[in-house]
Amino acid sequence: MCSPPGDAPHHYMFSVFALDLDPRAYAGGMTRDQLFLAIKGHILAEASAIGTYAR
Repeated sequence: MCSPPGDAPHHYMFSVFALDLDPRAYAGGMTRDQLFLAIKGHILAEASAIGTYAR
């Protein structure tokens, strides 16, 4: 997080997923869409938080 000085606060969303897959099952360099496709059907639980930051 590093919004430019003087900007309005930026919003950041953090998500955590509990999966029933081994972390080694994922290829490096996946895009966000590829990752979500790979974990579809394997999410046991999830949580999200939104934070704001300005400097």
